[in-house]
Amino acid sequence: MRNTQASKEIIQLWKFTVDIAIKLCELLEQDHNYKNIRLLYENGQMMVSNNFKNQKELLYPISSESKIKSLWINANNPNDFENPMQIQAVLHFQPKLKNTVCLIWKTDEQFEFSLQDNLDSDTLAQDIFAKVESKFAI
Repeated sequence: MRNTQASKEIIQLWKFTVDIAIKLCELLEQDHNYKNIRLLYENGQMMVSNNFKNQKELLYPISSESKIKSLWINANNPNDFENPMQIQAVLHFQPKLKNTVCLIWKTDEQFEFSLQDNLDSDTLAQDIFAKVESKFAI
């Protein structure tokens, strides 16, 4: 019985992680500074590049907790001349630890979140977006 509960929690955390990734992609898409927004999954084998909200159902099913890979969110910002297709954020899903670690690329910012934090996915996605944006502040 306990294993079933753990699996339900992990599935909820995965869906929460996917929701945050989708919302972050939508925020990047709405900002005129970013182009070519991509959500990569399974080491780039699966890519969502438009209509993010309507495609999240493709990412929800998980056949095995141990085979879940990170979600990589790429966006092109012409202000970053060093790398024209840079990774903006990576969400590392960690089922054994019952959390997800968010890593903002090109900064040392890293933080984890879990369902126990009772965070709102919209607010968390907005916070991550603000951290991504801050690296381009002059």
